[in-house]
Amino acid sequence: MTSGSWEQFAGNLAFVTLAVAMWAHFSVWYQKSLIGLGKPLWGMIAGATSVGSMMLAIQFESGIYIDLRFAPLALAGLFGGAISAAIAAIPAIVFRGVVGGAGAFDGVVAILVVTAIGVATHFSFRRRTPDFHKLAALTTGLAFGLSLILVTLPSLTKSGAASAFGVPLVLMNCVATIVCGLIMLKTARVKLERRVLETAFSQSPDYLYVKDRDSRFIAVNNNMAQLFHYSSPAEMFGLTDFSLRTAPDAEDLYHREQEIIRTGAPLVDFLERMGDRHLLASKVPLRDSEGQIIGLAGVTRDITERVDLERELREKRNLLTLAMNGMSEGFAMYDKKGFLIFCNEQYRDAFPLSRDARVVGAHITKILERVIETGERAGLPEDLPENWIETTAANLHVNKDEEVQLKNGEWRASRHALRMTAQRWWWCRTLP
Repeated sequence: MTSGSWEQFAGNLAFVTLAVAMWAHFSVWYQKSLIGLGKPLWGMIAGATSVGSMMLAIQFESGIYIDLRFAPLALAGLFGGAISAAIAAIPAIVFRGVVGGAGAFDGVVAILVVTAIGVATHFSFRRRTPDFHKLAALTTGLAFGLSLILVTLPSLTKSGAASAFGVPLVLMNCVATIVCGLIMLKTARVKLERRVLETAFSQSPDYLYVKDRDSRFIAVNNNMAQLFHYSSPAEMFGLTDFSLRTAPDAEDLYHREQEIIRTGAPLVDFLERMGDRHLLASKVPLRDSEGQIIGLAGVTRDITERVDLERELREKRNLLTLAMNGMSEGFAMYDKKGFLIFCNEQYRDAFPLSRDARVVGAHITKILERVIETGERAGLPEDLPENWIETTAANLHVNKDEEVQLKNGEWRASRHALRMTAQRWWWCRTLP
């Protein structure tokens, strides 16, 4: 082959690569619009690329042409399966038949064989998604198939095509297959990542949004759109909080966001109010590849239910405190570790000498130490066992009723009750 022929091959390779690259970019840009149409359209692009390659072919003899038609046909089968392969093969076969010549029949057979190799590679692995291993297998199969075609089909054998241009034909088609295949693999990965991110973004239970440097929404998820009564996220593009909230609230949010953009410091777990809703927002600056702040991303969570539950819990706790303080009997509550977590004044007054130790947060062992120091409990021997405090503290977690005489001669009756929460409730009253 002459140097001019190699230049024509290089131009043909550039055309095929450019066509596949343009399809790759197009399929990413219009990914949502192409749902259900990707395979047929890819087949059409591959078929058109194959035809274009044949139009740029090098004529070896009358009716025998050298080109890179086989690379897009094989890739159509690999990345689109039988549907794309069939759609791609039809225009290639028709065009080769129209061109005619001595090698027309062999050319059509070669197109069918290469298309079948692509489809077979697509279905030959358990994992149907194309990857580099499939691409390598396709390239190997294409090289073997073209080599077999060159030495078996009659018109090619008669013309001595194998010795004349067999190596360049197989080599350049394999190079085109690898280059275009890598482009398609990269595109498939980008599309998968975008699809996963978009799905996670749109279906998140929280309110997710992205704003530019002027605090205008450029992306929101479905929940964010529904929060402001928009039917789709696209309707919020370009809006600001001044279009969605009251002027004072919008102005406050705007100044906070501009402070994030100015300083680069994130805002974490900031409480916001929107009507009767309680929201917990976190916002972080977005930076480009050069580190410049280009906007911010935010996530807001509706914590209204949690706030209501906490308020209800506080109200019930306050009501319980009032009720316990209004009892004539002493009441105390210990957790499973022996720490006093609640007591009313009647409980503390029932034990005057150790009253100062019976405060919330005190451990039962510290209270018993104070009882021994003050001699508050009558009948305790002077030589108490060293483990008396530990033993007595352990009995805190035993359901029982007992009567205790104090140093001043008064008696106290107490009841210990263990609840399902592993908390110890303790009632005590003064006996006459």
